[in-house]
Order: sequence, then C-alpha cells, then structure tokens
Amino acid sequence: WFTVGLRQRDFFPEFAAEQSSESFDFHRPAFRDFIVALILEVVERYPINGVNLDFVRFGFSRQGHEAEQEAVVADVIRRVYLQSKKIKPEFVVSVCAAPWSPIIKQYGQNAPKWADEGIVDVIYSMQYQYEPDFEITRQIQGGMRRPQAMVVMVGNYDRAVPSGKVSRRVAKRVCHLIEEARKLSMGNGVALYLYSMLNDEQIDLLRKTVFSVPAKPSWVFAAPAIARSDSHPQPPKGLKIE
Repeated sequence: WFTVGLRQRDFFPEFAAEQSSESFDFHRPAFRDFIVALILEVVERYPINGVNLDFVRFGFSRQGHEAEQEAVVADVIRRVYLQSKKIKPEFVVSVCAAPWSPIIKQYGQNAPKWADEGIVDVIYSMQYQYEPDFEITRQIQGGMRRPQAMVVMVGNYDRAVPSGKVSRRVAKRVCHLIEEARKLSMGNGVALYLYSMLNDEQIDLLRKTVFSVPAKPSWVFAAPAIARSDSHPQPPKGLKIE
C-alpha cells in the first residue's frame, strides 16, 4: 500500500510541490522516476501479489489544468503497471480513488480512464459515508469500457461532527453497506475501510450473513492487449517454410 503523492512529514524536499508542502510534485520527472523505482523494488524483492496505490493525485487542485495534472499522475501508474506485470504477470495493481467527486480531475485523478486504458486492474471507490451514493457509481460504470474494475470500498466507522471523533459503525449497518456494494461488483469483490475500526461484533455478523459462504478469490484483470501495448511484437515460432 503506497500513498504515492502524500508527503506527511518533512522529507525529500527536492520532490515537494510548491503549492503544498504535504504533496509531492508529479510534475517533477525526478520524483516520478524515484517513486516508480521504489514501488518496483518492493514488487521485485518481496513475495507480494499486488500493490494498492493510494493518494494518486496532487494535494491541491488546478482548475483548467486537468489534462496536464492527470498526464503526469497517469505516467507513474502506467509505468508501475507495465513494469510490475513484466516482473509478475499475474500481479494486481489497484488504486484508491474518488471518481464520484465532481472536482477530483482538478487534482490529476481520473481512475475510470486509467481502468479503461488498461493500466489499472481495480479501482477502490472510497465511499465511507453512512449513506453512500451508489447511484453515481452505477452511472460511472455505465460510461466505462471496463466497469468490472470498479469496487466500492465502504466504511465501518462514523465521524462525529463537528468534533471529528471517530467511532465504530454498528455491525448491522456495515453488513448492509457491503451487501449494497456487492450489487455493483462485477468480479472483483468488495472492500472495507478502516481495519483498525473492525471489531468482533462486525466480524461475527459479517461471518454469519454477508460472508457466510466461503469465498473463492479471483481477479478480473485489465485486458493484456491494452495493458501491454508498449511491448514489442515477437517473431512467430515453430513456422516451417517450404
């Protein structure tokens, strides 16, 4: 799990964005090279079967510059995807995203586009609200070539207003949200956030209801022909010329 563009402490000042000290600057080629190399090092050195790329955006918006913002963020994702698939062909590359947000493209994020281009296997749509807008997710899927990439990630916690205090969500509500999220899933399952808020009550009820049948994990990958379009064609083998 990589928070790609998030700069949470004072380090790597040479990669920091001028507009926000809490954001790395995707416009800097040196940062893109650095973060791609870091992620690929983990892919190559450790026995993992996937990476989740979070905070795949700038920490600030730029209205009217959506295309150039998205291009540099997508460059990182594309390189990670293509190179990791060369290392491990069955590797899963997912992103945490907010495709339902009307302004998210101003931050350089366009996850449905990345899924359709074949550089993302799974989109985790972060919808942690007590009453998520599932209809907008259906609308987004309706405009995608790969709607199966979309997975709704629901929340198991509530945040009080205005104090911001976080508490565990009632187990029955968590189960209901996962059931609704399942209706949108087309093969890539469901997701739940935040694990530190998961308690025995939630686990027990999930086991008895939503997850009462043992799962058979599988993934719906991006189309290989699209995802690996940068690979060079190989000469045919086994041909006999007479």
